[in-house]
Amino acid sequence: MKETRAYLIYPEYFDKNLPRSKGRKVPLSKCVKNPKLRELELAAKKLGLSVQVQKRNHHPANWFRQRGRLFIPNARVSATKRTVIKKIAKVLPAARKILAREKAQKRLKEKRKRKDTEKYLEKVLKGK
Repeated sequence: MKETRAYLIYPEYFDKNLPRSKGRKVPLSKCVKNPKLRELELAAKKLGLSVQVQKRNHHPANWFRQRGRLFIPNARVSATKRTVIKKIAKVLPAARKILAREKAQKRLKEKRKRKDTEKYLEKVLKGK
């Protein structure tokens, strides 16, 4: 009989700065520095997994930092938790690049918006 347990995935599993005793589960060669919950969510979604973000939870070994976790229902995953973690680790650098690109585009858009506002104000103030 198949178990219907869910997988809980913490950012600590992929953190290059943490030792295995503090919760890292992936080899250093596949880890990233300070992974964000949003990056993990994007990586899991790229793999086709349905995820729920739980922001207020923390890893037991890192109880003082509430970094959150991903909740992945087992019903939709045919692989073990270990293979899911390895797959997420493989996709995580690409997800990080996508989010960095989105952040840069957002900053550029805000900068353009400010510039347009400044030009408008200059026109209005010169006209008076």
